[in-house]
Amino acid sequence: MFVAHSMGGLVVKQAYVLARQDSACVTLAKRMEAMLFLSTPHRGSSLAHTLNSILRASTPLSTRPYIANLSKQNEFLSLLNESFRHFASDISLYSFYESRATNLYVRSEVIVTKDSAVMGYEHERYAMLDANHRNVCKFESPSNSNYVDILRAICSMTEDILSKRKLEDVEETWRAMVQIDSFLAMPARPDDDLKDLEDTRIENSCEWFAQRDTFQNWLDPDSEDSSMLYWVSANPATGKSVLSGYVINTLIDLNLDCSYYFFHHGDKDASTVSGLLRSLLYQMAIRSAEVRQQLLTMVEKAVRFNKDDAKTIWRKLLWPIISHTSTDSIQYWILDALDECSDFELIFQMIASLEQRHRIRIFLTSRKLPEITRKFMELQKGHVAVATYAEEISQDDTEVDIRLYLKANRYKFHVTDENLRNVFIHQILKKAEGCFLWVRLVLDELALTWSVGEIERILKEVPQAMDPLYSRALKIMSSRSKPNRDLVRAILTWIVCAVRPLTVLELKTALKLDLDADVPELDMAIASLCAQLVHVDKSGRAMIVHLTARTFLTNEELDSEFRVDTKLGHLRLATNCLYFLCSDQMKVSKGRRSKHRRIQSHARSEFARYACLEFAEHLRHMTSRRAEISNKIYGFLEENVLSWIEFVASTGDLSALTRTANSINTYVQRHLKTASPLGELVQLTQNWVIDLHRIVTGFGPNLLTYPSSIYWLIPPFCPRSSAIVFTVASKFERITVKGLKDEGWNDRLSCIDSHDKTVTAVACSDTNFAVGDNTGSIVLYHNSTCLSWKTFEHRSPIRYLLFNPANTFLLSAGRRDVKAWDVDTGIVLWTSEVSHDMMNLSITEDEKRVMTTDRSNMLTSWNMQSGALEQVVDWSDKMPFPEEVGFRRPPITAALSPDSSLIAIVYRGRPICLYDLEDDITHGLVSREVNPGAQGFGKMTSPTSLVFNTMTDNSNLAVAYEDGDLCLFDYEDLLLLKKVEDANAQIVCSSPDGMILLTGNSAGMLQLFEFDTLQLLYRVNAADCSIRALSFSTDNLRFLDVRGTQCNVWEPAVLGLAKQDESSTEQADWQPIIKGMENDDVDITSIQIEDSGKFFFVGRSDGSLSLYDMGSGQQRKVLYRHNHQTSVISTLWGSQKKLVATSDTACRFIVCTLIPDEEFGWKVLNKLIDRRADSKVLQILLDPPNDHLLISTEESNSVWNLATKTIISTQTWQAPPSFSWINSPNEPAHRFLLTPATIETFEWTSASLLRSPHLLQASEGQSKSQPKRVKNAFTFAQGKFLVMELSRPYEEIIASETLLFELNQLDPIKRLLLSTTGFYEVARNIKHLIGGYGSRLLFVDPSRWVCSIDTGQADSSYYVRHFPIPSDWQSQQRRLQMNVSRNGNVLFVRTNEVAVISHEPKSEIYIMEMGNVEKFLTHSLQGFSEPPSVTMIMQSPADESKFRGDQKQIGLTSKGEEVGRSGFGIEFASPPSLRSLNFATKYDLQAAKAAEDSGAIRISARQEVKYEHSREYQALNQTTDLRNFLERDTPIRNLIVAKKNSTILFAQNGIGMIEEVGQKVFTDNKAAYLTAIVNHGLYSESRFSVVHTGFANITLGLSQTSAKAQRLEEAGPGDITQLSARYLIDILTNTPVLAATEYGPFDLFILQLEKLAVNCIINPLTVIVDCRNGELLQNAWAKDMMRALLEEISQVIRSLPELKQQNLLAGDKFSPESLEKVVVDIATKTANNFSSMLQDSRRGRSTEIKYINGYIVQRGQQLGIPCETNKKLIDMVRVKTEN
Repeated sequence: MFVAHSMGGLVVKQAYVLARQDSACVTLAKRMEAMLFLSTPHRGSSLAHTLNSILRASTPLSTRPYIANLSKQNEFLSLLNESFRHFASDISLYSFYESRATNLYVRSEVIVTKDSAVMGYEHERYAMLDANHRNVCKFESPSNSNYVDILRAICSMTEDILSKRKLEDVEETWRAMVQIDSFLAMPARPDDDLKDLEDTRIENSCEWFAQRDTFQNWLDPDSEDSSMLYWVSANPATGKSVLSGYVINTLIDLNLDCSYYFFHHGDKDASTVSGLLRSLLYQMAIRSAEVRQQLLTMVEKAVRFNKDDAKTIWRKLLWPIISHTSTDSIQYWILDALDECSDFELIFQMIASLEQRHRIRIFLTSRKLPEITRKFMELQKGHVAVATYAEEISQDDTEVDIRLYLKANRYKFHVTDENLRNVFIHQILKKAEGCFLWVRLVLDELALTWSVGEIERILKEVPQAMDPLYSRALKIMSSRSKPNRDLVRAILTWIVCAVRPLTVLELKTALKLDLDADVPELDMAIASLCAQLVHVDKSGRAMIVHLTARTFLTNEELDSEFRVDTKLGHLRLATNCLYFLCSDQMKVSKGRRSKHRRIQSHARSEFARYACLEFAEHLRHMTSRRAEISNKIYGFLEENVLSWIEFVASTGDLSALTRTANSINTYVQRHLKTASPLGELVQLTQNWVIDLHRIVTGFGPNLLTYPSSIYWLIPPFCPRSSAIVFTVASKFERITVKGLKDEGWNDRLSCIDSHDKTVTAVACSDTNFAVGDNTGSIVLYHNSTCLSWKTFEHRSPIRYLLFNPANTFLLSAGRRDVKAWDVDTGIVLWTSEVSHDMMNLSITEDEKRVMTTDRSNMLTSWNMQSGALEQVVDWSDKMPFPEEVGFRRPPITAALSPDSSLIAIVYRGRPICLYDLEDDITHGLVSREVNPGAQGFGKMTSPTSLVFNTMTDNSNLAVAYEDGDLCLFDYEDLLLLKKVEDANAQIVCSSPDGMILLTGNSAGMLQLFEFDTLQLLYRVNAADCSIRALSFSTDNLRFLDVRGTQCNVWEPAVLGLAKQDESSTEQADWQPIIKGMENDDVDITSIQIEDSGKFFFVGRSDGSLSLYDMGSGQQRKVLYRHNHQTSVISTLWGSQKKLVATSDTACRFIVCTLIPDEEFGWKVLNKLIDRRADSKVLQILLDPPNDHLLISTEESNSVWNLATKTIISTQTWQAPPSFSWINSPNEPAHRFLLTPATIETFEWTSASLLRSPHLLQASEGQSKSQPKRVKNAFTFAQGKFLVMELSRPYEEIIASETLLFELNQLDPIKRLLLSTTGFYEVARNIKHLIGGYGSRLLFVDPSRWVCSIDTGQADSSYYVRHFPIPSDWQSQQRRLQMNVSRNGNVLFVRTNEVAVISHEPKSEIYIMEMGNVEKFLTHSLQGFSEPPSVTMIMQSPADESKFRGDQKQIGLTSKGEEVGRSGFGIEFASPPSLRSLNFATKYDLQAAKAAEDSGAIRISARQEVKYEHSREYQALNQTTDLRNFLERDTPIRNLIVAKKNSTILFAQNGIGMIEEVGQKVFTDNKAAYLTAIVNHGLYSESRFSVVHTGFANITLGLSQTSAKAQRLEEAGPGDITQLSARYLIDILTNTPVLAATEYGPFDLFILQLEKLAVNCIINPLTVIVDCRNGELLQNAWAKDMMRALLEEISQVIRSLPELKQQNLLAGDKFSPESLEKVVVDIATKTANNFSSMLQDSRRGRSTEIKYINGYIVQRGQQLGIPCETNKKLIDMVRVKTEN
């Protein structure tokens, strides 16, 4: 909170503005909450001397010149107020003003008046102080009234801040936990289990445990000698979980930091260590803001991890958090049912890595299994002993609680005698033997018994042990009827084999699939039929009563019809899941198929989630070879796989996709020879297995955000040969991508070339990878984009790089020095050196030490945090080579085991020596020779590289030899396990999970082997530079190599498939994938689009300029070449004179004239200029008329006259560090010079500066912390806006700042040009500008989406996302090269190809009714070889029936010949016949996501997301059919009206319908209205044909109404940018028979008025006279009426304000005499035609009179011009028509 007096308030305001604008001060700005001003002159003063008086009154100093800056007219004070107002609403404001005059020696004045001291903001509070300017901040005592007022204000503002902060903290925590929940993929929280246990526990039970000293000591946080672990063991079903619940509640009641987890065997989500760790993290984040922030940081860094990989979660998430959390409080972890954890061994490994300093205490319960007991003993005897309290629950302990339980449930004994109840309780206690479950089951059975004798019988017969009790239950179930037994068997099978517990609703659907049986009250059926073996818990889940019951039912020795064979059970469940996935419920939902194959979507049952997410698990566990499974898999992948992907993505976890891919692949590979129809299935599954992995890695974030993008957004960016593209085909096309070769999935995601540097080392972390080179530079790149992030300078050639597991440190090593870097800050934390060349670099498993070996036979280790030397080991005397005395040969290389206990050392000509660091002895020797001792010095059998398996429980060592052999050793038993001769392996690397061995060789070949078998999985052949280093990504899905000057990033699908099926008993055959690597150095260096949008030009690094076709994206021809190997860096197109200009890196520039070419599109006519500049060409620019060319170099600016081929002006200069020349959009004779801070205006030819530079300044948000470079600049929106993209020096691949200016604010007087207000929020999300498209600005956002913002909209804080750039596209680019054409096609340069990304012209054109014009248009549009999609809307059921029955085409008669055409759709306007309605959609720059509501994504820069409908429709109509149609409540009408981007073309006679439709129908819509004037002669002889009597033309364009709405009143042809409107205009103007021409809105309006005048005469008069057009000229009455009508029409038209606003002198054009000539001419030319109004009148249809003569009458009334003749004629026509 700031309290400021006088001018100090201005300083505070400026500081706040600067903090808000500077990205480096964001955190500081957020902390600024309030400002309290004491007599601050916010608005200055009208008298400069008065403001100087402030200084005289405050200090004894004289006045200062800078005081003048506070005058009211001062520009800088105005700028401060303008800037401050954008941020003022975010803080509390309180302003006090003075009320007394200040003695200024000569006179007294009020220095700061109220109107200057109060800013006037709505939320500002203000008050008066009884003091003068000097004393408003001085108080005599705390009781002073001014002091009290200010104190109250401060207290009030403080309370507001605290209240706001508290609310913000709650909301912030909730938002954070939502992100964390998604990040951790939490299946469920453990609260439900705890609540169930709380309900189960009887009051006062478990209290015996709380009295124990050991528990109290463990519980006490201040106890110093407490053990870390407290292990409670007991027999099954003795209440261990209830006890855990009691301990948890005790900890919570004591307000201790407690997290807990309940393991459940058989529940995939609750039986793994990975689930435990994610749950602990989630619970810790709820309670700790510090943990929450650490997890959010990981979310922001896009840390990737496998949610099922417990080791990765521990290493990457939980361990770093508990290690770096600053709290001193003890964390308590309660882990229940450890014996039900599927991989509990991992828990002990993690506990062993914990230290007492972590202040964690763990409470565990389990059965006392030998393997668990052994693990606890190992912990106590380990290297660091872990103290453990171990306690076993005795029968006496549980008997107390069982007695309480029986007393609480005594009502279940249906007897009234209390003594008898006590007898029964005693009998149960005697038999229970401490087993709670036994007691509960017996009580449940007794609760159904109603006689004393029956109770006694049951208590006598019931066995004591659990197995006999279960057998008794089976006997009871066997007595049921056969249908009931079948139901029980199915229930038991589903519950025992289910991957997770099923809800009753899920189980009900499953049973319906399985048995075709409806069980309405399944929960009651379970209670009645399953004899207490199954129960329904409070969450509605059907559960097996206990783990012991599951074990009993699955025992192979059990002889019962109810035994569950798990293999057959998984087959049964897999079969039913696949039946569901192939059912109609999984069909593609409504609206996503083509109009010819429409399928009604079905509501999905509750079973959908289980079937979609878990069926692969059942497939993995089964061994059946039934063809039925294969057929279902085939059907699923062929039909419903897309809807399945959508469903999985909607759950927020994509791991099911990769699990399913692996399971299906394993199934198919395992049963390749027996399953049918595997011939097709193998191909389909292999393709989908690869696709699923690539979809997850390449499109995962986008798919999670927009699940339905799998239909339309993802397929276009996949290879055309991929399974997903084959499945989608053309059914969901909205985007098309052309121009790229179809080479399948590209395994090489990125090739990063350092050009003049040799790369030598590489390393990966979770979010980044680092590349080192021979100059000592280390460049860090983002994993997700492969874009550079930051650079470190090691200052000597890099040999090794290594990240620590927590990704906080980067270690770099040269020959003899090591440095540790802080990754985030780039600070060197410590540096150390060794005396000889290093051979390797590693970090110990506990992350405490850094270790290296060197060629002096020494191992050195340093403290990871401080760099302090900790250990030096010399092993030279321990080597078993006695013949080497004195001199010992140096080692070649070495490797450290993952637990840092062994070193494998390589000497030339010697076997590999294994040295034990812990015992300081030689462990042994291994060699590929039978007799290791036979090796001798000089033999070429030495290894070149070796690596231990990264898993500590795997004793394999992989070794690559000089001759290319690859060997696998067991280093514990010193055995050679496998030898692969001539494997071409000379460098080796292990994947983090130990599954894969990566090798490389001197020829650049890469190979992937299964580590434990050396089975070849994948190979990339190459003839390239030697591979120097290899590295895997931490998620095991990528690997990197460095060779020559390049670093390559690879992501082959085989890495996702490499894990073997753990449940499989058979080895699946694997055919290795062999690929080649191509090197194409001819990169694209520049692109330029030709003005028609049909072609574009491409400059390349080999000096060529090529012409490309926009439609196909393919090269047409090479136009010309610069010198070989000189890159074309700039390409310009001159649309006025058809010029192309290029410049290259060798100072050469060429200008050529092009002419159209029938074969290729364009060809070179002649070369105008081919010269070299005086120095490096920095930019070239053509003036708008294409008469002159600017060549801007490092030394000069030269203007060439292209006609004379001479220089007409030269300006020498020293080029600014960064600049850009652009043409003035409004003054063709001017050009602008832009720098990051100024804009200067020059005359084009003379190069003279026309006026002083304007300062460019952001009105908000401008960062001033670093210098900037102009990365890009251009004007758009018809020259209204100038946009500048700035970047930091040497980081030009992304924008650091984007500024938008309105050029009409470029005042010649004011020297300051402020950026557009409100653009800052969007600008922060701009990482690369693409271009302008009409009023829209296209850009790439931080998530790599192509986006746009409509600068014409009122709210500029929202932008629209269109499509994402695939990660492998962007990662292959050193810089982004993109452009956008006039048709909205986006060009993206991908190395040596250009992707043309466009909307597919599939918009549905709806034509209303069956009038002459409608039939003519329909017939004409079907004349294309690939016609657009057209649907005719029929009003009459008879017409629809007849057309569907036998007509099926529209006929057009021209010159006596009739031609019929079909291929269009028809629909009936009312609901009964709406059978196959489907509005085909198309993707455009205003329509993004196709979710269920087909909504476009409007992304707010304030992180709000809104949806708006985006499907686009075009409608053509004549007469009043469209209006009538749109006013009826029909499905088609409702769909069209609901859409925001429809385009409607009015082809009717008259004016005024558009305004009426807009007012009555499209009241809240952004529909575009087009107008067409059809001059063709047409009439009908039958319902489905039209006669073309006179060939004329059609004029069309944007209506005046839409032009005003879109601010395009002065638009010309081609200026319309709404894609649906653009598409419709382009279709019509390119249809030859229509002879359609596009006009601008105003020009079209003039033509409409001419046509209106003609129609006002011919149409109504032919109705009254009932004659052909030509006969009017012979009718005396009609001629008199014509003259009277034309007098009125002429007067109205000439008085229209629309014409006066355009300064049009319409006197002659619209005089009565001129109009009469036009009418007579038209009537003569169409003498034999019947007017359309007469045809409507004869058919009894309503006419257009309202929009013809009615328009004249309406406008006459508005203008005060009587139109009585027109009124009279309207009445006559209506009477005639009605009669």
